[in-house]
Amino acid sequence: MIIDRKHWHICKICQMDISQITVNYSKRGKYKTDYFIQHLSDIHDLDINDYFGNGEVCPCGICNKKLQVKKRGADFFWRKYACGRNKGVLEWSIKAKKERLGKNNPMYNKRPWNKYLNKQNSDYGKLMSKKTKNRIVSKETREKQSESAKCRKKHGHTGFKHSEESKHKMRLATIERIKNGSFPQIDTLPSRKFESLLNRLDFDYIKEYHISLWSFDFYLPKHDILIEVDGDYFHSNPLIYTNGPITKTQKINKYRDDKKNLFCKENNLKLMRFWERDILGDEQCVLQKLLELKK
Repeated sequence: MIIDRKHWHICKICQMDISQITVNYSKRGKYKTDYFIQHLSDIHDLDINDYFGNGEVCPCGICNKKLQVKKRGADFFWRKYACGRNKGVLEWSIKAKKERLGKNNPMYNKRPWNKYLNKQNSDYGKLMSKKTKNRIVSKETREKQSESAKCRKKHGHTGFKHSEESKHKMRLATIERIKNGSFPQIDTLPSRKFESLLNRLDFDYIKEYHISLWSFDFYLPKHDILIEVDGDYFHSNPLIYTNGPITKTQKINKYRDDKKNLFCKENNLKLMRFWERDILGDEQCVLQKLLELKK
């Protein structure tokens, strides 16, 4: 049960108003409840339960424990159950995850009350903007944020590097998804055009061929040749990008291409690469290279 603010916005001991209490403390970004607790401690040497007289007895009728006052953001409230307030919460949570889905969720198809509100179109937005403008973060808050950041780095995508064992497992899982069709490769225009050239020359081929942890665009089993169709931008065609990869995507793909080339070299696999520029703009050159394989 929330305690009405009229009971603590004016200190009943010294009759000091909450606005006067906050003036005595220069820290910003705190709730008035924090200032009130600090006032009781500094001036009257009391904690919040002493101030409110320890309240009522637990309604269970068995433990006879007195209810405690707790702070929650901008409010004080009586703890409802002194003998285990969270009893049954875990059970309820597990049940709710199954039953409160979709239309059974009370917030289903409802718009949050503060959606689209900002300082230009609402008083609430103006108030929040004014409160947060030039806010000074206290040393204690910075320390908490630092600890929080350290915890987040335990997550693999926020700074913590995966072990080689984890990387290997993820690679295997990705290859398996590609094989079963749940994670298909992108069928690009150069790839489709190159496939049509293979069909025209009556080549036997396997599309999206997998070896170990690598996937190749085409494999010609009769000639034992792997083929990669490289996009000019994504694989940074050296005839266009004379200074090498520029963007992050190009650099990542260049790294993968180098690793794939090294894998083929170490395992005595023949790999041919065809550029998008040649496939779409110089068809005869590509056909000539493919015809040489049949000789």
